[in-house]
Amino acid sequence: MVNHKGKPSSGIQDAQIEIENITEKTKETILTNKSGSYKVKLKAKCEYKVIVHKAMHFVITAPQYFCMIGKKVSENFTANFELEEIIIEKPIVLENIYYDLDKWFIRDDAAKELNRLIQVMEENPTLNIELSSHTDSRAGEQYNLVLSDKRAKAAVEYLISKGIDAKRMKWKGYGENKLINQCKNDVICAEEEHQKNRRTEFKAIKLASKL
Repeated sequence: MVNHKGKPSSGIQDAQIEIENITEKTKETILTNKSGSYKVKLKAKCEYKVIVHKAMHFVITAPQYFCMIGKKVSENFTANFELEEIIIEKPIVLENIYYDLDKWFIRDDAAKELNRLIQVMEENPTLNIELSSHTDSRAGEQYNLVLSDKRAKAAVEYLISKGIDAKRMKWKGYGENKLINQCKNDVICAEEEHQKNRRTEFKAIKLASKL
């Protein structure tokens, strides 16, 4: 099943489901039906990787893996995916983008999430984006602004290193200027609430002319 983010009852039709047979090094692609569902038979004694694509959608769910090796009876497997539609000027949060304290280099766990954004950029070659970084309200305002700008720039530089044209991207650090909850200066909040503000986002800023 392929769903819109936040709309579990709203399936996405014509999403491309790519099934890679890792063992035999083959791939096949099928489309979801009107309800966002799909079915496929998997061979025994094989390992599989399943991913989804849809134009102007960001894939929230990571690729899923299935192993048929050692299976002696028929078994049903479920691979659900969640997508978020990309709309001009609507921010989409990149989950699991973390940085070490006072640092801005891209860690391996952050790279995995940015790789999904790279996939979106490759599949939508007219898409131009702004990538932004945000902090919580702790530390000084100017310090947070500078640190978030360095982090946003580092994320863009990572995408450039993977072949995405620099002209298609802008970066901006907003520091603590766009908090998404009540955790302003001198407000006592749980660490989980502060974490919601320490986020990295991207948004479509325009669709360029067709290539």
